[in-house]
Amino acid sequence: MIAYVHIVPNGSYNITLTDPETNEILDEIILSGQEEYDAWKQGAINSGTEIEELTSTGLMSEPDQASSSPSSESPTSVPDLPTTEEETETFKATMESQNLFYGAGDADLPTEISISSIPKDTETIEEEDQSAPPQRKRDQKTKDNKKSFLDKGDFDEDQKKASEQGNNSGLANSALYEPVPEFKECQGDVILNGRNNQWLVFGRDRPGGYKSGYGPGRGATQAGAIDLVVGRMSPHVSSRHRDGSKIRIGPIFNYDMYQGKQVCDASRIYISQKTDMDDNFHLVPGRVGRPISRAGIILKSDGIRIIARDSGIKLVTHSRQLMNSQGGTSAKAPSGIDIIAGNDDANLQPMVLGDNLVLMLKEYGETLSQVVGTVTSLIENVAKLDVALATHFHPQAFPAGVPNLPSPSLAPVCVESLVRLVSLDTFSVFAEKFKIEKINKLYLSSGGTQSITSKFNNVN
Repeated sequence: MIAYVHIVPNGSYNITLTDPETNEILDEIILSGQEEYDAWKQGAINSGTEIEELTSTGLMSEPDQASSSPSSESPTSVPDLPTTEEETETFKATMESQNLFYGAGDADLPTEISISSIPKDTETIEEEDQSAPPQRKRDQKTKDNKKSFLDKGDFDEDQKKASEQGNNSGLANSALYEPVPEFKECQGDVILNGRNNQWLVFGRDRPGGYKSGYGPGRGATQAGAIDLVVGRMSPHVSSRHRDGSKIRIGPIFNYDMYQGKQVCDASRIYISQKTDMDDNFHLVPGRVGRPISRAGIILKSDGIRIIARDSGIKLVTHSRQLMNSQGGTSAKAPSGIDIIAGNDDANLQPMVLGDNLVLMLKEYGETLSQVVGTVTSLIENVAKLDVALATHFHPQAFPAGVPNLPSPSLAPVCVESLVRLVSLDTFSVFAEKFKIEKINKLYLSSGGTQSITSKFNNVN
């Protein structure tokens, strides 16, 4: 068990007891003074409880398992610099226990990657001031020199103070403070946002920077939009540049780059009165095309599920020559529905109409059955011919009227042919006819176990 002791400036002690494996909060204790806290601390140490004392500035010291007496060394004092390898390890341990050691050199800094092949939304992220010297972002370290679950390197001071409270686990009813970039809003935007990177923006059509979309990009009327977003700048969320300035970020409909890392908005529901849906989200035309200046609703995330409990799901396109939201009408046939995997329409093909396919296959089956019947008739006739040839003889001229023997070369051939017709060909024809009937029952009948028509889903 770990006890996080938050020392309040008024002299009280707020203690949160936590399970080290699950981070579950087991109990919370409030002590009113130093004497009361010292007595509790002694008992906790004797019971094997690990204690981490926190102030408004962070971790004070590592728990003292041997004695309850406070350390004589200042919790923020820097020990003497090491001169030997052995002293170096001791130095690291001491610095880490005082929350002053953040790793070795720049080994854990992100590696730059090539960005030439990654589509980028322009003017989305405001870049930091490159004239300012970069400052290394530091991650809070635990006592075993592993990176803590919560990366506080991009917090501002208020967020850091809040995150250092013992109950900042996000579990049960406790808060969770984490880095969140500021939104680069336009004039007239109405914004609702939460502490954990949740956003609801009432504005105008805008897929990226201030010069994009029918809103700020073109100044068009009737281009209102609602943008519901969670997880801006995922998965590398930051609130400040390395120079300390705040990050301000616009919508990322696809991908952008920040400090060599690919970022995106995790989940989005975008509703616009006037927008270029396919262009904004880099979608292929398909057979439907890429209409522009249309009202649209777009859902985008790692995964999307649409669930209907009892009333079904319909994907419906409008009939022809009816008014759209821009006041126009379409003189062409209604747009269809494209189901495109991998955003690749190179091999996009029309869907099959199941009922029509069944009718066609039944006609093929009837034609094939007729062919099988014809083959059966031919087998019967050839068998009769084989019998006649095998037993046929001509009367001899001399002596007159005396029958001749069957041909010694023709008779064996006819017998062999007859045997094959009766034993093999006749069976094969019967089997093919049976197979046709089986196919009809199994695949073409609506009640067949492997019917090619769906019991539930339809397409026109």
